[in-house]
Amino acid sequence: MMACVRILIADDHELVRQGLRALLACRPTWQVCGEAADGVEAIEKAAQLRPDIVLLDASMPRLTGLEAAPIIRRESPASHIVIVSQHDPAEMLPSALKAGACGFISKSDVGSNLLSTIESIVQMPAAEETLALQEVCEHRQAEEMLRQRAAQFEVLIDRAPIGIFLLDGALRIRQVNPVARPVFPPLADLVGRDYCELLYAVRAADYADEVLRAFRHTLASGESYHVVEQARSRPGKDAPEHYDWRVERIPLAEGGYGVVCYFREVSAEVQAREALQEARAHLESRVQQRTEELEKAYQSLRVLSRRMTQMQDEDRRRIARDLHDSAGQLLAALAMELASLNRRAAALSPELAGDIAGSLQLVQQLTQEIRTASYLLHPPLLDDTGLSGALRWYVAGLSKRSGIDISLHLDEALGRLPRGLETAVFHIVQESLTNIHRHSGSKTATLRIARRGSRLLLDIEDAGSGIPAEKLREIQTQGSGVGIAGMRERVLHFNGDIRITSVNTGTRIAVTFPVEPGGLRGEARALNS
Repeated sequence: MMACVRILIADDHELVRQGLRALLACRPTWQVCGEAADGVEAIEKAAQLRPDIVLLDASMPRLTGLEAAPIIRRESPASHIVIVSQHDPAEMLPSALKAGACGFISKSDVGSNLLSTIESIVQMPAAEETLALQEVCEHRQAEEMLRQRAAQFEVLIDRAPIGIFLLDGALRIRQVNPVARPVFPPLADLVGRDYCELLYAVRAADYADEVLRAFRHTLASGESYHVVEQARSRPGKDAPEHYDWRVERIPLAEGGYGVVCYFREVSAEVQAREALQEARAHLESRVQQRTEELEKAYQSLRVLSRRMTQMQDEDRRRIARDLHDSAGQLLAALAMELASLNRRAAALSPELAGDIAGSLQLVQQLTQEIRTASYLLHPPLLDDTGLSGALRWYVAGLSKRSGIDISLHLDEALGRLPRGLETAVFHIVQESLTNIHRHSGSKTATLRIARRGSRLLLDIEDAGSGIPAEKLREIQTQGSGVGIAGMRERVLHFNGDIRITSVNTGTRIAVTFPVEPGGLRGEARALNS
């Protein structure tokens, strides 16, 4: 007989939680020990209840299931996590496993897969002892690496071409490298001295107060401080000195924090930059006088166009989310109820069970139709897993509906981009492929997206009849229709570039966007997002 299994359910829809409870009730040795309505509450309940199984909805307020899973694994390592989602399993399963889940169930398949999935998980052997040994080895390796880096740090400070000095939590001097010594009084030994006392001895009181405020703020908050400033003249100096200096908080070996200051004198650079800036300001003033009115008109038009595009995207996102969270969740709950009824009816009347199974199939078909409509407006995958997942879903669906063989090539290092840029790229691809389907007559299309340094490259090609020469000239002189004009506006909004070329053997659209090299969007959203 299977031992008691304690299960925590986390979903922001009461109807879904009710459906899950009904399905789990057919196992008398299983107990729903708690419920949570969002990711934060799920973490708290998991830490408090220590359940055997945690059923996590992928999309919840405050913290999603994918964001809550790693925290639950860390706080309650004995709990096994199963992600439950309406998204396509092929797209969500890798993200679920990466987050620490040991299983994934689509809400449309909960009625048939939930019980067997949980049974397979609770029968898996535990591996806590192996993990503990692995953690001990990793801890020892980390300690050895820390000792080696400390020795390297000492050498780097002494040989650095910039001034560096380290202060403890009481602002007493711990270390001063040779480049930094000239800014201090000529004392035989600086280590252990009160930095505040020495600073007031060589600088004016108001300047010393400002420097110490910056040091104490960094020490208390951990925020770095960086400035290029003009210091007041010191005795023996004819002109003011300019320093580029930065203050960072640093952990101390005995515990607590100190601050480290890096600086270099940049007086010559500052003077040259000021002269160049003055000449540039004069030239820019003359140019500005001639272009101001045109710039204002152009900017007003751009702002209006940008705002219209943003409103359209937000409307699409809102409608898609409403379909997903309202109709989609209700249908998921209905499917769970029908699955539970079907299981009970099978023992009473095969005919009734067959009728319920037919109704369940209709509900699943309707769920798929609503999800497709929602995704075409704004795929939830675009927000949850990023551009790559959304494009794979859209290309597969369009290829199936249109009969066009679409070849999709995505850079493995694409990563997550800012949400607005991901939305813009998706809708540019959507508009381009729709035009190929409607106008080109091509049976094939190729879509490539890659990152090259600080540029994002998007390339779409077909093998159709091409664009007529007159129409192509109109497009290239920005006199095109609404669809291409909308694409161009999205590109301009992100300071990108779009080029459209066409011959009688096909058309190519090449788009580039500037992006931070290797920059990714934040891995997790804030708890109150």
